[in-house]
Amino acid sequence: MRGNLWKRILWMVLGNVLLGVGSGCFRIAELGLDAYSCLILGLSDLTGVQFGTTMLIINSMLLVVMLFLDIRQIGAGTIVNLIVVGYVSDGTVWLVREGIGYRPEGFTQSLFLVLGLVLIALGIALYTTPELGTSPYDDLANIIVGRSKGRIKYHYARLIGDATSLVGGITVALIAGQSVFHVAGIGTVCSAVLTGFLVSYAKKYVAIPLILGRKKNGKKRAD
Repeated sequence: MRGNLWKRILWMVLGNVLLGVGSGCFRIAELGLDAYSCLILGLSDLTGVQFGTTMLIINSMLLVVMLFLDIRQIGAGTIVNLIVVGYVSDGTVWLVREGIGYRPEGFTQSLFLVLGLVLIALGIALYTTPELGTSPYDDLANIIVGRSKGRIKYHYARLIGDATSLVGGITVALIAGQSVFHVAGIGTVCSAVLTGFLVSYAKKYVAIPLILGRKKNGKKRAD
């Protein structure tokens, strides 16, 4: 990977912050979360441990798996993602619900959902483009592909991880006395259908030009 290291680190950190804010917007909208956040929120409800700390604990457990099965994917971005995203999400929720005292209803819920989708996609694009490490959850699919020696393709491996997280999140939320719609809903569907497309778009038109730069002929240039 070419380019100035400190510039790449800066964009990686900003990407993780935006990812956390986007996660917070999803939670504020209360229209359903992405699969992994479903699991984290369900466990948070069940244990009484705040969302960010629950994510830190689960990510740390997944990091141990990475250490043994895919250590090459661990980098600064892995550690920043592990620590930052959940707590920034908590801070965003607190700021809107407690600091400002606002809970969206109806149309404004949809606005927060759309904002969350955009910020999550932009955050993923900015933190992955510098190639400074993969998040523990995102690397699960790579591990499944590797351990199956390629018999399970990446998109199926990702589906396995997401489906397991979604079912687990719904299950623990129900055990905690919450409604299914507390963790899953239209936002979950939108995340599954649109995130990949939005990340690809954000990488092509935002992250790569900002982080790697481009010449007029479209080729990458070093900083």
